[in-house]
Amino acid sequence: MTYRIEIKHRNVPPKPYKWEIYEDGKSLWVEQSAETFSSRDKAIEAGNAALDRLENRKSQNRGK
Repeated sequence: MTYRIEIKHRNVPPKPYKWEIYEDGKSLWVEQSAETFSSRDKAIEAGNAALDRLENRKSQNRGK
């Protein structure tokens, strides 16, 4: 399964950005940040960490 991160402008300053993780080919997110971020870069960094955790969970579940 392949995922992608999208950074969304969903709030008002000072923290307008959120990350959302989507399964490729799907239009509904599978995970979304509860926290908002002051910059796209911070949202990307947090989104990449969340994506790593998601992929680790998925790979561990496949091994069971």
